[in-house]
Amino acid sequence: MSRKDAAMDAEDSVGARKRLLLHFGISVSGSRFWESVPFTTKDNLKSLRAPAEFAAMRTTNGSTGAPLSVFYSKGAVLAMVARNIHAIRAMGIGKDDFLLSSNADEGLWARSCAEMGIRSLSVGIPVYDSGMDDVVDAVLRTRPTVWAFLPSKAIRLLELVDSVAPDYKPRIFVCQGEPFLNTYTEKLGGMGIELYNNFGLTECRKIGLSRRGDPKAIRVSPPGLWIETAATEKGTELVLTDLENLATPIIRYRSGDIVEDVKYNDDGSVREFTPVGRKDHMIKLRGALVSGQEIVEKLSKYTDDFVVSIKTANFTDVLEVLLPECCKPCRKEISSDLSYLFVGKRLVFVKEVDVPKTKSGKSKHIIDMRA
Repeated sequence: MSRKDAAMDAEDSVGARKRLLLHFGISVSGSRFWESVPFTTKDNLKSLRAPAEFAAMRTTNGSTGAPLSVFYSKGAVLAMVARNIHAIRAMGIGKDDFLLSSNADEGLWARSCAEMGIRSLSVGIPVYDSGMDDVVDAVLRTRPTVWAFLPSKAIRLLELVDSVAPDYKPRIFVCQGEPFLNTYTEKLGGMGIELYNNFGLTECRKIGLSRRGDPKAIRVSPPGLWIETAATEKGTELVLTDLENLATPIIRYRSGDIVEDVKYNDDGSVREFTPVGRKDHMIKLRGALVSGQEIVEKLSKYTDDFVVSIKTANFTDVLEVLLPECCKPCRKEISSDLSYLFVGKRLVFVKEVDVPKTKSGKSKHIIDMRA
């Protein structure tokens, strides 16, 4: 991007931010008007009533299990589609491809593909394998070259497809809806599949796409977004503004996502970042801050079925790690992977691990049992 183009984008974003604030009745004055706008959080959104006009709505339980509804204006929906089309082009997906997506995305992939003339199929994924026959049959009939899915569901579906057609695999896999854990990248990348991470939240969808070959680093996708950061005691937090949403005010919204390796544009907005984990997943152990997601990534190399309980014993923090018996031969490796945590640890091996779920159906691997 040339300096002239960058200057024009910065000028356009100032105008867009002013229009957004005025639409929601927020005063705009002075050259530093943006800094006077307070940060908002999920609590602000929960206190809002449903708007009089909106084009779409999405409700999620999110990482905390507390329900939240977000409404999108027509402009916000169109901008989401535009960002998704930008991502599709960046991945080199074209009219010769066939894209498979989960219907949990409410048709956003299907709509983007329709506008680009790309064939697509949106499917629902049953909770149990007994309901997967029709999905496997649909995959075998269409043989999609691109999958946009939750990686945990995609891996299980690929295993079932491979048992019938070992010669088939997609060319590209796009992660969405859950963290792209190392175990997922190793399993999918080990199949020779090109991996991407399509980062977004319910509050502000389709935020950015990862670099090719590096599914961790996220590049912000145009148009319609203004991304900042804020310093917190748990790390650098992503702050979002949806410039096109005139239904729910996503304005200087503290997303709860901790990021690192942030790169900024000349105007102070974010152009690239690496997600570390959710702020509410950052844990203090004996006074030191650690990432719960990192603990999950370390253990997910060995199994998807484990529970880490954080307890207090003799006035200090300890970890009890519940693992299936099949992991017992890896006891030393597991202990080594967790050695960076300077707390007492107890590995417990059982026949079967019952991993609790959130209300949205996501696995809850870490349980803080401290008072």
